[in-house]
Amino acid sequence: MTRVAPLLAALLVAAPALAEQSKLNLSIEPAVGAGLNRSSFISGGWLRLDTTVFGLGPVAPSIEVFGIGSQNTTYLARGAAFGAGIGVHLRLLNDEHGYLFNPGTQATGNALGNLWIEAHFIGAHGGLGVGFDASLGYEFSLIDGLQIGPFGKFVWIGDHRMMLGGLTFTVGFPNETPTDYDPDNDGIKGAADKC
Repeated sequence: MTRVAPLLAALLVAAPALAEQSKLNLSIEPAVGAGLNRSSFISGGWLRLDTTVFGLGPVAPSIEVFGIGSQNTTYLARGAAFGAGIGVHLRLLNDEHGYLFNPGTQATGNALGNLWIEAHFIGAHGGLGVGFDASLGYEFSLIDGLQIGPFGKFVWIGDHRMMLGGLTFTVGFPNETPTDYDPDNDGIKGAADKC
């Protein structure tokens, strides 16, 4: 544990607000998985909003709403549950060379995106109560403003423990050009670079 804290501190200090990190990021996360404490197939979907407007670098406050369902009604009462959570989203690594495709411009980037982790305190109706979730994922920077990638999520709420995996689709807005952004390395940075 004593080695983990300095590593996290170094990542927080070293990672600035980068070219592929928008002020607001809206993510849709469909997932499938299984209950860990009982054998049961589970599916679900999360809608998450995180924001970098507070100047915290790679750390973004995050809120989410979600729904989960199971055909095993003894696992989830009524077969489904809905809830919400609040937490943080942390970009551990974030490529700053721009998106692979940039419609309307000749700017070129790559598909490298960001490795992220997040955690939320959550609550859900139907007698599930409160708990937490934790996720690890990687998003590829495919089209300007859109990132897509796989993620895994662990959920512990009430007496239910679940492991799910799926895809995250993240749209960043507003779409702004950072002042130090120079994807073609011509020395002209930010919005002044018309090419």
